[in-house]
Amino acid sequence: MKILLLAKYDQAGASSRYRTLQYLSYLQSQGIEVVVNSLLDAKYINYIFSNKKPSFLYYVKAYFKRAYLLTFQKKKYDLCWIEGELFPYLPFGLENFFLPKKYIAEYDDAIFHNYNLHRIKLIRACLGKKISKVMKYSHHVIVGNEYVKAYALTEKVANITILPTVVDANIYKPNKSTTRLPDSKIIIGWLGSPTTVKYLNIIKSALLAVAKKTNVKLCVIGGEYEVEGIETESFHWPSNWSESEEIALLNQIDIGIMPLIESPWEKGKCGFKLIKYMACAKPVIASPVSMNCEIVEHGINGYLAETLADWELYLLKLIENAQERKQFGEAGRMRMIKKYSLQATSPTLHHILANT
Repeated sequence: MKILLLAKYDQAGASSRYRTLQYLSYLQSQGIEVVVNSLLDAKYINYIFSNKKPSFLYYVKAYFKRAYLLTFQKKKYDLCWIEGELFPYLPFGLENFFLPKKYIAEYDDAIFHNYNLHRIKLIRACLGKKISKVMKYSHHVIVGNEYVKAYALTEKVANITILPTVVDANIYKPNKSTTRLPDSKIIIGWLGSPTTVKYLNIIKSALLAVAKKTNVKLCVIGGEYEVEGIETESFHWPSNWSESEEIALLNQIDIGIMPLIESPWEKGKCGFKLIKYMACAKPVIASPVSMNCEIVEHGINGYLAETLADWELYLLKLIENAQERKQFGEAGRMRMIKKYSLQATSPTLHHILANT
C-alpha cells in the first residue's frame, strides 16, 4: 500500500511531528509506504518562533509546489492522508479541485475555529464551513478529542476515530539519574510555545501566593515569561527545537501545569503537554477543560483545578508532599503508556489506513 501524506509541516512543526510523522517507521514495518509532502518547512517555524512573518512569495511557492503535486501525481497513490486541509485560507470550492477521490482527514485540534470564529466577517462567510466540507467528503476522519469529533458529527461523517496526540514511551521517559538536593527549590514546570505562554497569566496570582509561602521556582519551556515575585527561568528555542533538551528539562521539574480558559478554541486542545509531563513521571495540575478531564485522574495522577483557590491549594499540596508527587508521577507514567503512547496508538492508526 502506498500513501501520500499531505502534512502541514516537516519535522520542525510539532503538530505534524507528533500527529503523523512519528508513525512512519511503524507503518513501514507493517508494509505501508508513506510519501510525505510538507506544505511548510523549518523556515516557517523559525519565523514563527522569532515573531516574524514569512513573505507572501514564500506562501506562493509552497502552495504552487503542492498544487503541482496533486495535479499530476495524486493518482499514483492508494490513499491520501491530509493533515487538516490542503491549502489554509483557500475556499473549499478551489481546494475541492485538488482533493483526491480517496482520502482521510486528520485533526489534532479545532482548526475550524480559525475560520468560523474569525474576527473578519468576510472570512467567516467564505471559509466558515470549509473544514466541515473537507470532513464530509473524506473516507475517514481522525480527531484528537471528543470536541472535534462532535463537530465532525454535525456533518454526519460516517467514520470517525479519536486518536490522541502521543509521544514515544521509549524516548519520553523519566531520567533516573536526575538527582535533587533535599533543600533545593521545587520546580513548577510549564511546556508550550511563544503563542501559548499567555495562559500562565490565568494563574499568576496563585503562583505568586504559592511563591510567598514556599521555596519554588517556575520553569517555562518553549516561551518567554517573567513575573515579579516568583523566580522564573525561561527556555526558548528561537530556531532549533531540541527533543533531547526538552526531555532533559521535563525531567528537572517537579510538577507540570496546564492552565486554560474554557472557550471554543481551548476546548479543541488535546492536553498534549500533560501527556509529556506524565511520560516523564511528573504529577500534573490542569484546568478542567475538555481533554484535560480525560487525561487527568483527579487525586490519582494529578489534580483538576477550577478556581485560583484550587490552583493554590493543589500546588501547595504537591510542593509539600514529596511522596504524593512520586505516587502521582508513577500513576501518570503508567496511564500514559497504556493510553497515550506511540506504542498504544500505532496499531489503531495502521488499522484505519489499511482498511480505508
